[in-house]
Amino acid sequence: MGDGGRISWGKLILGMVLGLGVAGAIAVLIGPLVAISLAGGSHLQVRDSAMAPTLMAGDWVLARKLHPGDLPRRGDIVIYEAPRADGEERIMRVVGLPGERIQMRGGALYIDGRRAEMERIGERVVDKRPPARRSPL
Repeated sequence: MGDGGRISWGKLILGMVLGLGVAGAIAVLIGPLVAISLAGGSHLQVRDSAMAPTLMAGDWVLARKLHPGDLPRRGDIVIYEAPRADGEERIMRVVGLPGERIQMRGGALYIDGRRAEMERIGERVVDKRPPARRSPL
């Protein structure tokens, strides 16, 4: 250092910009998790492909807690504590609402005795192998 140990303004500003960039990236990646947790929400890593192709094994889900009086709607994805599973959280899609009778007959969903209307939203090939065994794209 032939300049008496001084750091140039350019290097100082570059260091500050890089530091702020890294801090910003961390805030963007971790911020939602912290905000939802502080607000009483929950996060869960999906363990299997039971909800494929919407959610795959290894995906992370952030959720907000319902307030008293709030009810989930049909089609919502919910995280709940499984009964008799020692506090284990599970994730499912809501198909039935309070007071409805839900049945599966011949692979079709029936709500209160009527076959539920389903709409195909597209074809998708799902690789159900664990993430470590999937081939790269």
